[in-house]
Amino acid sequence: MPIEYQNRLLASTNKYKNIKIFFINSFKEFNKSKRIEDKYCTVRLDDDDGLNKNFVKILQQYKDKTKEIISFPNGTECTISNNKIIYGGGVCVKNNAQGLSAIEMNIYKCGDHTKINNKFKVTYDMTPDMYLLNCSEFCDTKREFK
Repeated sequence: MPIEYQNRLLASTNKYKNIKIFFINSFKEFNKSKRIEDKYCTVRLDDDDGLNKNFVKILQQYKDKTKEIISFPNGTECTISNNKIIYGGGVCVKNNAQGLSAIEMNIYKCGDHTKINNKFKVTYDMTPDMYLLNCSEFCDTKREFK
């Protein structure tokens, strides 16, 4: 992550004592880290999608579900046109990648997110609008806006 974005991330989270950020080069490095002494969770998120501003607050209620996956199926499509975000309809996808969280596990080592429920206990939180699903030329999967 470029230093400019590291600084933005640090600035936006510095008022929250329970958010600890450290930068790593790979999840291999993460798994060997001695810096994680407290409870933690990992969260899947691409650089072209977004999470609800209350995501961390809502996720907090699952802090004791050790070795479980938390999935937030309900989101909203969006696209970018003429430098503006255009919001579309709702999306409901179980085991979607956006915001998929693992309590005290590395979510990226849990396998294919669409089949994660075959290997792990998954709790589905049906709170609406938990993520934005980017459907534009700027997203890595080139999804189409409906």
